[in-house]
Amino acid sequence: MLSTLLQRSTMFRCQVYEANDLEAASELTRRCRPDVVVLESIIPYGHVRQEAVMSMRHLLRFQTEQAFIILAREEDQAAAVYALQEGASDYLLFDQVQHDPVCLYRSIKNAVQRKQLEREFSRTVELLRQRNGELEMLNQQLWKLSHTDELTGYFNRRHIVSRMEEEISRGLRYEMSLSVVLADIDHFKRINDTFGHLAGDRALQTIADLFRSKLRESDLIGRFGGEEFLLILPHTDLAGAEAFCHRLRDHVEKHPLQLGDQSITMTASFGVSTLSPEVDTSQKLLRIADRNLYRAKYLGRNRVIADCGVNETMLLNNSHDMVLTGATIDTKIMPALKPSVNGIL
Repeated sequence: MLSTLLQRSTMFRCQVYEANDLEAASELTRRCRPDVVVLESIIPYGHVRQEAVMSMRHLLRFQTEQAFIILAREEDQAAAVYALQEGASDYLLFDQVQHDPVCLYRSIKNAVQRKQLEREFSRTVELLRQRNGELEMLNQQLWKLSHTDELTGYFNRRHIVSRMEEEISRGLRYEMSLSVVLADIDHFKRINDTFGHLAGDRALQTIADLFRSKLRESDLIGRFGGEEFLLILPHTDLAGAEAFCHRLRDHVEKHPLQLGDQSITMTASFGVSTLSPEVDTSQKLLRIADRNLYRAKYLGRNRVIADCGVNETMLLNNSHDMVLTGATIDTKIMPALKPSVNGIL
């Protein structure tokens, strides 16, 4: 009957398949994958909605992109609304289609176009999802390039100093303890000169990983420059930071660098400073940590200096006497700067 109605519409050109029951319709759906399924209801008035919706749900198991048009014998507005809510594209009366087959053509054409638009929309959404994923990956790569040190994979100097500023603000606001540590690999130039720069790179990576392995999740690490690393220890006072650095120094010394058959013992020196009402900026914290690191080097290396004692005011007010790399400092003041605690050789 449907084939006859469709053939009477000269505007419609398509391949029509007919099925007399749901089992045959299921087989056709699997095999032919139609664009539109017209369900002709022969169930008595009042039961059309259940029959149509059950058939749609059954056929959707075999193909999810097909459109459904319900063709009913009797007018039932409730059934029409229910069928449309459940996903049908249209709801037509059989008598109406018999008198005007073109309305069935229009309904099928609209259903096909709507499904095409839905498929195009789905493809566009999927393409946008892929592009967003690619953009997210590029953003992550860009963030990594701009915030981390290429060799070690930890924060670069700019970002670790930025994070230190954030921790200082938080510590001052909530009156929380905060300590920072400048750590330097001892005799690093000797490793480069003796074993080559690739060995030096390995040494930097190994030391950085050894540092990170002992840090808490809330602690931060970054490469400060050359063979120096900056460690930020929130909720840690000077005594706690000093004790931690002694453990870290011992950890480094017990884990030599392996270069083929050679085992190279490495050591590190540490300078510690802590946040206080007088030492309340990143510049002051770094200046004191750098001074203490220099003292650790001056006194024989492989040790921890965590002293904010004599001549501190002079050091804070005369920053032109030193630089933050720890490479130079006015040695005229060194006799007055005696550490309170020496690291164990």
